[in-house]
Amino acid sequence: MNGDMPGNPGLLDSWWPSWRSELSARGVPGASLNRTRTYLVDLLKFNRVENLISRRDPTTQLRKLVLETAEVSNWLHDQTISAGPWLDLGSGGGIPGLLLACFREGQSITLLDRRQ
Repeated sequence: MNGDMPGNPGLLDSWWPSWRSELSARGVPGASLNRTRTYLVDLLKFNRVENLISRRDPTTQLRKLVLETAEVSNWLHDQTISAGPWLDLGSGGGIPGLLLACFREGQSITLLDRRQ
């Protein structure tokens, strides 16, 4: 696959600077951004095999999922719900659970999904 094909992890290099700024503006801690980028690269790699997000337009779908999860993360943190463990039911590709784990280091998060 070349660098222009949807789902190529190399494409993240072109998106990441603006996404990083948007995540920072939504209160995602700076130390969390490297973990987030690593997860997104892996997600795009596996998306080519498993179709975890979208093969047609992974950029748009992934951006939406990442920014929505950042908003949820801040809301949960503001509600002081972070005191106990979190459970992500039906996590599929790991969203939002793995993103929440990237954004909130030290937060206990369990992902539960049924695989057939």
